[in-house]
Amino acid sequence: MKKKIRFVEVILIILILLVVIIAVYLCSDSFHNHSFYEENSEQNNVYNDSSTEPENIQDETQENIISIETQPFYGHEPNLEYLTGAADLIVSGTIDTSSFTYEVQNTFIYTNMDIQVTKVLKNNTESNPSGSLNIQIMGGKLSAKDYISSLDDSYKSNYSLSEEELEKYSFSLDTSNGKLNLQEENVEYLFFLNNMYGNWGPNSNHYGIRRIEGNKVYDYETNTYIETDLL
Repeated sequence: MKKKIRFVEVILIILILLVVIIAVYLCSDSFHNHSFYEENSEQNNVYNDSSTEPENIQDETQENIISIETQPFYGHEPNLEYLTGAADLIVSGTIDTSSFTYEVQNTFIYTNMDIQVTKVLKNNTESNPSGSLNIQIMGGKLSAKDYISSLDDSYKSNYSLSEEELEKYSFSLDTSNGKLNLQEENVEYLFFLNNMYGNWGPNSNHYGIRRIEGNKVYDYETNTYIETDLL
């Protein structure tokens, strides 16, 4: 009887040891993944490295687009009240889609564009914006060849695309998750702008560009158009 009890005790001890070993392994793997996420979050940009072949990227494959992934810029979506107070210049106007130029800073794509100002709603600056005003926003699309050639050498090493792939693929950065299409023509927007290092840009990136419909403005949080005292 005692031998049977000891045998059961040995089995239980072995099972407990196995559970402990598995738990330690899982915790170690979880810690490794968490550290990787934190490291990339500090850069605010997670990009596809050279081990990722374009044909394996499941994103708009028909257009051969490789997405540049970004971590969220803000813990909340800035509302109109915040933007109205934070922006130095608020104007309504349309985007001149023929004026687009692109540049790469760090690993981000930026779009430079001209907007045709129709009305100045707030101006805390010494400038007097009227007519055409150039602004810059994070986001855009470049051919793989132009994108990689614009990168610093320290980032170029993360990509190993063939000449054919460089011609075939494009890199795209869209921080708005498809909610802001700058290519639309004859659309009126509200622009909440600040001047940084000599360049006008929307406060809180795409949140600072809001499509207008009548006397209402687009709200990113609810995906609807809401009334505003600005119009």
